[in-house]
This record gives sequence, structure tokens and C-alpha cells, in this order.
Amino acid sequence: MFLLVKSRLGEFHLELERLSDADLESEEVAFPVRLESRLLEGSYNQVLGAREGAPNKLYQPFLDGIVITVRDEVAECMAASYEKISVAGACKMLHLGSGAGSRTALEQVVEEQGWVVDGDWVRFAPEVEQVHGVQAMAVVRSTLEVATEMERII
Repeated sequence: MFLLVKSRLGEFHLELERLSDADLESEEVAFPVRLESRLLEGSYNQVLGAREGAPNKLYQPFLDGIVITVRDEVAECMAASYEKISVAGACKMLHLGSGAGSRTALEQVVEEQGWVVDGDWVRFAPEVEQVHGVQAMAVVRSTLEVATEMERII
């Protein structure tokens, strides 16, 4: 579950490969596998509703973390798709509920994302034009991740 919360899906699958068939069929393992499948499909409503189907109360802290992960992904998609959105619409898309508490939660997301609340609208930060050159640190990081994963496989 920790690997799902941190969006480390490659490592999640590596860990699954280490389990026996009997372990894979247990509900404690099947639940995170279903959750991962829903994340990949983009079925975020089902992911957020997964609390009721958790096989054990010990999953709750991880499910709280997945809510944050899903909100971050939805927030990125909102910023890429819209120039602005109503406060009510943003609260609904981010599953923040309604009422005064949702406004406070939205303000926290707005601050984290660098957006601006303008009356009843949330305005997203304009995207900075991407540089088309090679990003050396990104290439090095990616290469090291691939090497690490290959070493684990071997």
C-alpha cells in the first residue's frame, strides 16, 4: 500500500512478483491490486470509495494517503485542462465536500499548487514554456531508476 500511495508502481509490481500464488489470492493482497488497477484506469471515484471495502482497519492511513495522491493527480489535470474553474466545481472535482470546511481545504490545495482564488473562481498558474533541451538531471535520474529496477529483476 505504501508504494501505491507514493505512486511507485514499478516497485509495487516487483513486490507482487515475489509473492506466492496463495498470497496473491488473499484479500489483503487482492485489495491493493484492485486499488492499483483503479488508479491506472483513472477510476478515482472508486479509489476514493475504497475505504468501505478495506479488509482491515490498518489500511486506513494508507487510504488517507491515496486520497492525497488522487487529489494531486486531479489537480494537475485541472490545471492542464482549464484556465479557471468555479470554487464549487474545484471542490467537487477534488472531492473536498461542501460547506466552510471545503473552502478551507480548497485554499490549502490552492496554496500548494500555486493557484489564485479570485472571488468565486480558481485561476490556475499559466504554464511556463517548456525548454526543448536535454534536462541532464532528469536523464541521470531516469537512468539510475532503470538500472536499479534491472538490478532488482536480476
